[in-house]
Amino acid sequence: MLTKLGKYFLKKHNVSWIFLVFAAPTVLIMFFSFIEYANYARLEDKLRSLQIITSETYQKRKSRKDFLEKYFDTEQNFLSKLNNFVFLHDEVKDLQKISTQILFDVESSLSKKLERISTQNKLNFIQDKPQKYKQVQETKYCLQAPVEATLGDTFSFLNVLEKPKAPQFVIYDLELNKKENRYELNLAFLQREFFRKP
Repeated sequence: MLTKLGKYFLKKHNVSWIFLVFAAPTVLIMFFSFIEYANYARLEDKLRSLQIITSETYQKRKSRKDFLEKYFDTEQNFLSKLNNFVFLHDEVKDLQKISTQILFDVESSLSKKLERISTQNKLNFIQDKPQKYKQVQETKYCLQAPVEATLGDTFSFLNVLEKPKAPQFVIYDLELNKKENRYELNLAFLQREFFRKP
């Protein structure tokens, strides 16, 4: 029967029908293959974007975890270290050396200056009521009165705030006013303490 059909098409010169009969399946296969390829390419793009989003989410979570780990194990009563910070240390030492001299007058202005900068020139903080959140407690502190300091003292003090095992400090107000050969330091900051989930 196929031979008869073939002879009929050849006799009638319907070569175009023969081409159409054999080419149609190839064209259909190519068409459906193209659709599948387009679907595959779309799926591959979605997977690639999903991989990027997953990677970014993982990095954010890792960064958050590392940040929290840094502040979980902070030293208790860290502010007591700050209260003991000595400003104008070199000047205090020099005045103490002078005060040991035999001719030093206890009632002199140097004696009063030594008394003032060694006992009164200290950090005294006023504390607001702590605010508690899920894993964080925030407390605002500000100085009761400005302290006299050199630039070196100020940098040393700021370095103490960045020491390991220190809570997170966010300074939101810092004033340095020049006064003769030193500065008057006024400061307000937020202390954040982080806690592990129970």
